[in-house]
Amino acid sequence: MTPPRLLGDRRGWLFTALVGASLLQAIGFAGTALATRSAFGALSSDESIARNTLIALAASAALVAMMQVCFRVLADAIGERYAKSVRLALFAHASASAQPDIDRRRRGYVFMRFIGDLTALKQWPGLGLPRLVQSMVVLPCSVAILFLLHRPFGGISLGIIGLVLLAVLFTRGPLLKAHENQRAQRARIAADMAERMPLAPQLKAAQRQAREATKLSNQADRLAGLAVRRRSIAEALKAIPDMSAGLAAALFLAIGANQNLGTGTIAGALAALALTITPLRNLMALTDKAAAFQAAHQKLQALLERPTILPDVSKSALPKGPLSLELNLPGQEQIIIQPGDHVALTPKLLDHIAPLLTGLCSLPEGQILLSDRDVWDINVESLGRRVAIIDDSPLVLKGSLRRALALGLRQRPSDEQMLQRLEKVGLTPILQTLGGLDRRLLEGASDCSPSERIELAALRAAVLRPGLLLLRHGNDNPQILSSLKRLRATLITARVPAGAARAPANPGH
Repeated sequence: MTPPRLLGDRRGWLFTALVGASLLQAIGFAGTALATRSAFGALSSDESIARNTLIALAASAALVAMMQVCFRVLADAIGERYAKSVRLALFAHASASAQPDIDRRRRGYVFMRFIGDLTALKQWPGLGLPRLVQSMVVLPCSVAILFLLHRPFGGISLGIIGLVLLAVLFTRGPLLKAHENQRAQRARIAADMAERMPLAPQLKAAQRQAREATKLSNQADRLAGLAVRRRSIAEALKAIPDMSAGLAAALFLAIGANQNLGTGTIAGALAALALTITPLRNLMALTDKAAAFQAAHQKLQALLERPTILPDVSKSALPKGPLSLELNLPGQEQIIIQPGDHVALTPKLLDHIAPLLTGLCSLPEGQILLSDRDVWDINVESLGRRVAIIDDSPLVLKGSLRRALALGLRQRPSDEQMLQRLEKVGLTPILQTLGGLDRRLLEGASDCSPSERIELAALRAAVLRPGLLLLRHGNDNPQILSSLKRLRATLITARVPAGAARAPANPGH
């Protein structure tokens, strides 16, 4: 996968409107400078200021203000829409990744991809790029005005612009390096904090609080040093236009006095100079945002380039009813399980095939067939509906128990239908013990005990009515085991003697 394009997903239309707003704002700036020259020219000649000049001055200022509002609104819309595209790209990539690959990543770093880097990624298209466009429009306009007022004034403004561009060119590399170092250190601290905060009481009990606090303190000191270095470079860049503005203003006054230029011309030139310095100052600030965006974008691209499981758009779906299973795995004897069989496999083998049968990871060697179809050729959504795993870590989103039981179904059954399915297999008492369909659950059912999570997984399997059941945990619960055997499905259990790893010859044994 590749990162979203800056102007993709209809953001190009917003960008076009933003360019139009910048052009109108440049016209307003030009009107302000020319009206200022006319007004001061009239005052220096002891004449009254023409009404049209005053109207033009007020109208130009109003146009600049209104276009600035439009500019900021459009820029923010571009930034938010790009952040949305990045979030969706990250989620899509995670959804297409193998579960072991997700599990190997530090939770803190995964969290930072969704929050920390998004700030830098959003600021460039939402603030940096629009201001760059604004500067590219306003600067030529202001320079043209200065040339129109007095040619040497235009030459001075070009010299200032050249100085600023040279400064940007020479500091781009160090600024990018500073951002990369600061970003890596900030992500490291955030990841450590995100992973240690939930364990803080246990760390204190293990007498690790002082050591962990010292480690975090040292990391924070290093981050502070890196932040100061980056800020020093960025602020030094911002100071260049301001220092140049003072020098240019002094030159304008000196040239005006030596060449006996009119007061209106000098005043207009100073107004145009202000219009030149503002976009230059923005340009210097944009250099910092561009470096932050580049550093975050490199990490985003590296993340999206990680291998994923192939898309399953054209893959087949599993049939209704009990499913057959054939295992042809390296180093193991072939196992064939007929539809509707109740079979026992070793816990190690069951743990190995469970993620393969649910599409959470791919099989590097060997072959697994479900109803004579290779698992790799079966739609992942079909696997999620037709294969159910009973263990102590069921998929649960924050919400009602009703919602948890219906996860994986294209259409949620009514309460009456759910209760009928549970009553049919004798799981209604377990539902009542768990608090009924209206009970609120936390993410991952973290407010439930392991045994309750196993019961919840069994309830979900009864509502889902799969074709294959993998009972990883709960073998010691007679009620769950008896209820699952009533389902019209192939049942595979664990926790059996090593000699029971092969499928029995008689179905239902």
